[in-house]
Amino acid sequence: MKGRRRTGKQEELRRSVKHKTTDAETVWHLQPGGFRLWIYRLIGAVVLPVLLLGLFEAGLRLAGYGYNPAFFKRARIQDRDCLVANDKFGLSFFTPEAARNPPPIVLDVKKKPGTFRVFLIGESAALGDPRPAFGMGRYLEVLLSERYPDVKFEVVCASMTAVNSHALLPIARECAGLGGDLWIVYAGNNEMIGPFGPASVFGRHTPNLFAIRLGLVIKRTRLGQLIDSLARRVRSQGDKKTPWAGMSMFLERRLPPDDPRRDVAHRHFAANVEDMLHVAERAKTPVLLCTVASNLRDCAPFASMHSMNCDSEDVVAADALVRSVVTNESGGNLTAAIAALERAKELDAGFAEVQFRLGQCLLRSGDQKSAAAAFANARDRDALPFRADSALNKYIRDLGAKHADRKVFLVDAENLLRSHAQHEIPGSELFFEHVHFTFAGNYLIARMLAEAIEKNLPPLPGRKTSGWATQEDCDRFLGLTDWNRLGVFENVLKRIQAPPFVQQVNHEEQLERCRAQIHAVRSRLASQQPAQIREVYRQALLRRPRDHYLYENFAEYLEATGDIDGAIAQWEAICSMLPEHFVAHVHAGRLLARRQQWSAAEQRLRKALKLEPRSPEGHLELGKVMAERGMIQSAIDEYNEALRWGPGNAMAYFHMADALAKLGKRPEATEALAKAVELQPSFWEARYLLGVELAMNNKLAEAQHQFEQTIRWRPNHVLAHLNLGVAYALQGRLEAARL
Repeated sequence: MKGRRRTGKQEELRRSVKHKTTDAETVWHLQPGGFRLWIYRLIGAVVLPVLLLGLFEAGLRLAGYGYNPAFFKRARIQDRDCLVANDKFGLSFFTPEAARNPPPIVLDVKKKPGTFRVFLIGESAALGDPRPAFGMGRYLEVLLSERYPDVKFEVVCASMTAVNSHALLPIARECAGLGGDLWIVYAGNNEMIGPFGPASVFGRHTPNLFAIRLGLVIKRTRLGQLIDSLARRVRSQGDKKTPWAGMSMFLERRLPPDDPRRDVAHRHFAANVEDMLHVAERAKTPVLLCTVASNLRDCAPFASMHSMNCDSEDVVAADALVRSVVTNESGGNLTAAIAALERAKELDAGFAEVQFRLGQCLLRSGDQKSAAAAFANARDRDALPFRADSALNKYIRDLGAKHADRKVFLVDAENLLRSHAQHEIPGSELFFEHVHFTFAGNYLIARMLAEAIEKNLPPLPGRKTSGWATQEDCDRFLGLTDWNRLGVFENVLKRIQAPPFVQQVNHEEQLERCRAQIHAVRSRLASQQPAQIREVYRQALLRRPRDHYLYENFAEYLEATGDIDGAIAQWEAICSMLPEHFVAHVHAGRLLARRQQWSAAEQRLRKALKLEPRSPEGHLELGKVMAERGMIQSAIDEYNEALRWGPGNAMAYFHMADALAKLGKRPEATEALAKAVELQPSFWEARYLLGVELAMNNKLAEAQHQFEQTIRWRPNHVLAHLNLGVAYALQGRLEAARL
């Protein structure tokens, strides 16, 4: 066949087959080429950017950039694998200048046999502010330990100041894997003013819950933290960075009573709490879900605003009626006052002050039930909403009912506490100010929680005593002395002397009440011997030898009574038990400096600042040590860092002035002293030195004023009297100088 010629028909057939084969082959080759193209496009559009982002994230982590966003972090303490509170947790929710820190916590990674572990999840009220050593969680631990002596109880206070449910949900997720036998959720006071809330100062209000959660997920990455940092720098260019300044930070963040953003915050709270309950259900952990109580009778609204839909004429008429009430009340005409308030309420039921004054008048008239309703309305309409309102507590009750068949037990603290309050309206017998419990209040709510545990959970093993420990017993076991009580009341007095408390219509009553409590405690202390108080601490430490709060309280008492070495020993013990607790290192370093142990003091303070670089106190104390060692510029650098993180720190300006003067920079020193006096008018030491500087610059009238103010605050200051006389004489006021 090799040389045989093909016929025309055969040739045509051959060409046809060849043509078809070629087309088929062409189609076959085109198909894989298109598929590969889409693969390449997918890789270029998705896989490659993800890979690059992953590499960037890894690079940031290797370079040590960013922070660990978790609430707990691992630590090795005294040959134990432990979990401790992470001081960087708050950076996901606050600016670095205003970020809050969790309380000191230490617990074993692996729960020991025979231990009953409770997580108390909440805000400052759950924490036990103003003194967490005597918070509800602490009383609860003592109550349970005394009731069931064969069980070791751990009540872990997974709570923080200024946070709300947006921060508590990630805390709950971490608690789910830590062997908890019970969760207690007591939260709701900060929904409006906390992160992402409508009255928050920590960032913009975000109405979309998905956007909030997505943003928090992104900020868990180092890349997200970098983007957030850059965004904050762009937004804050030219703006003054605002450090934490307590409740006064929120004065300009008032909310009208009918602002729709309140409802958004309520819904966010309900969604976050329900997700906590789902997390607990998956972890097979029972939950005590608590309603939130607040001071109704003795805490007036912090601010009042008229409803958004109230017209100007009604506003004017309502304000006039409120002014008339003051006259009627002072004249004892309760009937006229109540009538005027009822009329003002008809014009605008949203004005919180009207509701509170109405509650006061109704209570005086004997109408307890109507008074309670009016006080609750005043709280709910407060334009500075620092208290959980009725709508939020309704969400809590509804969630408790909805999840009742899934080991969620409602503890209606708001209603239960009424039976322990005067006129069944909670007031100063239960609360120091607006939401923070007194010692009695913390004991009572802890007792309610303990009884709820006994009622709803399976029986605990071992012995059971016949009754619950009394508050007096719990106080003794927690080392609560009159010296501690005095410190707490003085702290509360200082708090209520600042905004927004000074704006409340019953502010003077609050001051009188707190001063009376201080006087009563001081009277009791006068008859007590220091040895008695020391013995209370020693006995408490024998019962609870690893209780860092007891060591802290004892250290403060020893320092106050002049036993510096004893105080150092207590702080050093805390440093050993809680090596990640920067506050303990600061205090140990501060006291070592008082003993002129400069090297040891510097070591402690540098350790503290390594743990928490944002500590104004740490930088201030290290600056003082540097100054004593003759390192003046290093001292100034530390003072500047102290002022960076605490711009309102008058003491930092005072010591800065001393360092600047040593460098011969007297005008700058004078400026620093003036700033210290501006921040703290009663700072007589700064006033005296400022007077000296002004006199040296021949500013005699200004120097005279500072010496006069020094004497006002320190009447027996001999040099101030002497220099004031010199200032008078140099101004030709010889008669005044002789006096």
